[in-house]
Amino acid sequence: MAKPRIDIDIARVEELAGQGLTQAEICLVLGISERTLYSRKAESSEFADAIKSGKAKAASEISNVLYQMATGGDLGAIVWYEKTRRGLSDKVQQNINIDVSKLSDDELSAITQT
Repeated sequence: MAKPRIDIDIARVEELAGQGLTQAEICLVLGISERTLYSRKAESSEFADAIKSGKAKAASEISNVLYQMATGGDLGAIVWYEKTRRGLSDKVQQNINIDVSKLSDDELSAITQT
């Protein structure tokens, strides 16, 4: 005998996705398996779109708050914005040139093993 089809409120799915929950967390809140969620997404573009829409709304809200904080002078928000939105970084790249002909076998072995 087939299991009865579980009724899932698409608006609730969108709301949960909009709160930043992962798909696994959405399943826990709704009391469904991840398999059920993935099969619903596969069979219904409306279901899949609800998750995408919820995530997009959350991203937009957070981006707006971040932007307001950055333009208000919050240094942490400014740094985060610059690094993530503009692709800037504080990483330092170092190029080291070694004349391997002058190294002992032990030194050469240590370098090549790291």
